[in-house]
Amino acid sequence: DRSFITHKDKLITAYHESGHALISKLISPDNKIRKVTIIPSTKGAGGYTLNIPPDNLYYTKNQLLNNIKISLGGRCAEELIFGKDNITTGASGDINNVTNTLLSMIKTYGMFESSGLLDYNLIYSDGIYQNADIIEQCNKIVNSLYDECLTILNSNRDKLKNLAEALIEKETLYEEEINCIVG
Repeated sequence: DRSFITHKDKLITAYHESGHALISKLISPDNKIRKVTIIPSTKGAGGYTLNIPPDNLYYTKNQLLNNIKISLGGRCAEELIFGKDNITTGASGDINNVTNTLLSMIKTYGMFESSGLLDYNLIYSDGIYQNADIIEQCNKIVNSLYDECLTILNSNRDKLKNLAEALIEKETLYEEEINCIVG
């Protein structure tokens, strides 16, 4: 029973999921978006985007940064459409993914000059303590990627709106429909 879901909830979820899908289509065209839905999952998500990257043995720094931007796309869409004061808790899983990816890039993969080619997981093996410099570096990178996402979505606001409206109408969009809307 989904009777408790308000039109406002559907609208927020539609824009959030459209943000993920649109960012993915624009910056990672090799990814396949099989499905976008605003039907809540049994795991508590308000909706989801089934975004499938190509199979790779390794991921490049650029691919990982793009994955972060795709994760940020939902929150960026919420801010762009509803304003900074009306962002929601819907991005909690996305923020978790962003944090894990970025910490791995810095602490394990040595992908940033400022952190060097050191495995910080060994240096700080208690797993809880995070060096303040690492946290500051994460914040700078995430803020920069977030701003990039906002710019991309703002430049493609019509596509974002069209995707969200189609999601509100149909609740679920599949790859061909998404491609037709986004172009």
